[in-house]
Parts: sequence; structure tokens; C-alpha cells
Amino acid sequence: MTPEETEQKRAESIEQKRVELQTQLGFEVHAFEFKDPKTNEVFTGYLQEPDRLTKMQCIDMASGSWTFAAKQLLDLTVIQKESHPFIWEDFNGRSSQRDAVYFGALQFAQTLIKRFNDVLKKNRTI
Repeated sequence: MTPEETEQKRAESIEQKRVELQTQLGFEVHAFEFKDPKTNEVFTGYLQEPDRLTKMQCIDMASGSWTFAAKQLLDLTVIQKESHPFIWEDFNGRSSQRDAVYFGALQFAQTLIKRFNDVLKKNRTI
């Protein structure tokens, strides 16, 4: 199998799992994956769609600190059973070798918050 075929197969597997979770849990699920830049290890995570209040809190919090807003979203919505533990386990905040993984998950959470904010802006009336 070529690297492209392997990548395609992994992407299809992640999407299939996302759809399974969505059907099983009854709400929208967001999937993400990224590679650790040092090891090239691939990490996958799944977040449940947050409720309206959580979205609003994260949008408001992001105006002061994007990373804390993303942390809040990640903490409240990660589907731990299906996500890599490096994404959600605390490890007492002392494991810098896992920072790249955790920060990758935060970056995805920030992307979701930006989408929520875009929806809010589009729905405003003047």
C-alpha cells in the first residue's frame, strides 16, 4: 500500500468512527487527527458538539484567552473513551513530551470556537 493509500484508509476509518459515535450518542461529533512533529505518531480525538451555553462561554472566554477557552471546550466535550489519552489526561501538567499532542488538540478546539463565533456573527441583526 502506498503512503497515500494508507493515509486515505486512516481518514476513512476516522470518519467511519465519527459517524458511528454520532449515531450511537445521538449528537454531532467532531473528529480530528494530527501528527506529533517530533515522532510522526498520529493521534486521533473526538469531541461531542457542545451545548449552546458552553459555546457562548467559550466565545466570551476567547476574547481574553484563546488557550483557556480551548481548554474549557476540550475538557467539557472530549469523548475520552474514543480519544487518545495524551489529549485528555492531565499527567499532573508535568509531561512536556506530551505538550505537542495536547496543544494540537487545543488548536482544533480553537478552530471550533472560531466556527461558533462565525455563526454568531452571521446571525446578528442590526
